[in-house]
Amino acid sequence: MLFHKMPFNYVPAKNLLDEKIVLITGSTGGIGTALSMKCAELGATVIICGRSIAKLEKLYQSIFELGLKEPLIYPADFLGTNPYEKNRKGIREIGWSCVECIAFRKSKFT
Repeated sequence: MLFHKMPFNYVPAKNLLDEKIVLITGSTGGIGTALSMKCAELGATVIICGRSIAKLEKLYQSIFELGLKEPLIYPADFLGTNPYEKNRKGIREIGWSCVECIAFRKSKFT
């Protein structure tokens, strides 16, 4: 079996992601926004990533106004065939060796 079957009525603990750092690309649209909000609700420090600074700031404000952990904004473009290469310098400068999880959410496929 490739995955563990979760009970239909599974409810994660409110502190499930406490002390975790999660990077979510494409966090300003649809699924990415929902994932960013949920991870923050579960206690994670969320690094919200996207191309539009205005949208990132709006999402930041939404998370902050709910009294959740302050997210970090990382404007970047992860589109293309090798998104890591394009953003490697920025990732190294921030020192993301502490990132626990990266969720690559991509809305455009090339």
